[in-house]
Amino acid sequence: MRHSTADNRLIGIVGIAFGLFCFSPFLILEKSKLIWPESDIFLIKYFLYIVLINAGLGFVLFGTLIFIGALAPFYSIKKSKYEKTKHSLIGIVLSLPFWIATSAVIFLMSEKMLIKVVWSLILTYLLITLFSNINYLKTEIKSSSHNPK
Repeated sequence: MRHSTADNRLIGIVGIAFGLFCFSPFLILEKSKLIWPESDIFLIKYFLYIVLINAGLGFVLFGTLIFIGALAPFYSIKKSKYEKTKHSLIGIVLSLPFWIATSAVIFLMSEKMLIKVVWSLILTYLLITLFSNINYLKTEIKSSSHNPK
């Protein structure tokens, strides 16, 4: 585990603040305004809930991990390819509820084909990135277990 530096602490605090800011609509707004009443489909009806909760938890989790030094910031120059891959994989997995809910809204509510095609390309890129990160981590773990340092 890395030690937390002053820069990491500042970035962690900003991440935690953004996460708490994402939860503020639940305190400020009337909860019924966050529900999409025109739809009977769960993912569409509660889209704003899913996005705000997912973003808030993601920011708080990443902010906390960066603050305590368990995870280096993504843009850090000192990070190895293994650490960047691990960071990217955690981000993709944590953002899956957002991607699923947004896909449901786009494919079920959008009438424009161009939006559906572009979103399909984005999802394809996301899946390719996910599987390439998993494969890279597998090979790194196998190579490190065969070649102990």
